[in-house]
Amino acid sequence: MSMRGLRRVVVLSVLGFSCISAAHAEGGETDKQAPEAAPDEGDVPGDVPDEVDDSRDDARSDGDARTDEDADADQDEEEPIVSLKSSREFRVVARSLRLKESSAERLRAVAKLYREATKHKLVVTGGDRTAERQAELMYKKLKSGEDLIKLYARTDLAAAIVDEYKDARAAGATRKGTIHRMKKLIESQMDEGQYISRHLNFTAADVRSRGLSADRVKALREAVKAVEGVSLVDERDGAAPCFHLGL
Repeated sequence: MSMRGLRRVVVLSVLGFSCISAAHAEGGETDKQAPEAAPDEGDVPGDVPDEVDDSRDDARSDGDARTDEDADADQDEEEPIVSLKSSREFRVVARSLRLKESSAERLRAVAKLYREATKHKLVVTGGDRTAERQAELMYKKLKSGEDLIKLYARTDLAAAIVDEYKDARAAGATRKGTIHRMKKLIESQMDEGQYISRHLNFTAADVRSRGLSADRVKALREAVKAVEGVSLVDERDGAAPCFHLGL
């Protein structure tokens, strides 16, 4: 082989080795870059939505908890009690006239209609009561022979109080002792949310019946009918004559 041919072979060999080395180098760089592309393949469609759903669930749960607490607070919040004095519509002679706000508004509405029809004010003789005052009044009614089972809407509560009265009298209890026993029973009923009289939970008032003409009684009944949520019980034949307004 001539020297020119030998040089040509050497040059070709060198060029071939360089191409192979370059190819390996490119392959190595590609391999090194592969891990950087892996996250695209690793983003499984369900992974990210699951994380988003979890965060949304937490937010929704927190929101529900706050809503429930707010609802409970609204339910637990009691209606304001207002103390009423004599006004343009009625005159108060009761020891105390405290009513729930909505009941007070209904009484004002009835009194206003009554005054417009008769030019007279209603006279409120009875308002809110303590358990002891309720016991005293029921004792008085029982002593006078009234049938409390017929008088009170809650016949079950009335029957229990009447039995307590009878038991106390049979045991020789004094008036004071009998009233005390009746009071304790009424208090236990109230602790359970049970009220023998609406006077005990600020939703009733008694109106004077003495001296009212037939026309004024009619005007009162019509005023009661005109105001939604008000009822009238005629207690003129009782030991404490009056018109009882349920408000």
